[in-house]
Amino acid sequence: MKFALKRSLHPLLLLVGLSLLISACTPGGSTGRGFAYIWYVATSGDDANTCSDPAEPCATLNGVFSKARAETTRLEGEYPDLTVVDHTVNVAAGTYMVTGIRPGYPFATANINVAIVGDGQSSTIFDGADTYGGLSINGDANVRIRNLTLQNMNGNAPDS
Repeated sequence: MKFALKRSLHPLLLLVGLSLLISACTPGGSTGRGFAYIWYVATSGDDANTCSDPAEPCATLNGVFSKARAETTRLEGEYPDLTVVDHTVNVAAGTYMVTGIRPGYPFATANINVAIVGDGQSSTIFDGADTYGGLSINGDANVRIRNLTLQNMNGNAPDS
């Protein structure tokens, strides 16, 4: 009889324990959603590509940022409990010439949460050819840049 009683209590104790564990791991009872996306840029890319597949990369950061902003906006409209959307842009090795931009404007504007990750500081290079511009971070965005070089870009901070 004792064995049957212990055996019948075991699943109940397991359920209670799991319930306590779940409630302890949910801060403030939050049910918010988060999403993460991975995008790709390569010198052989095309901004008309999906940019979400290494075989179909974008050619520019602005190409990826445009797609990422559209996806973030779509998610904000679809999920009222959305807490975060993070994007990672993997930039292949190569030199990306960012000339031909409008004078006084950045070659890319990041106003999304994004990590821009190159293949290495000496192998992934964005070269501004001494034009006025650069990478602009606009708004309340968490932007991380790793393993790449921004060179030959001129500019100044807003209001300076």
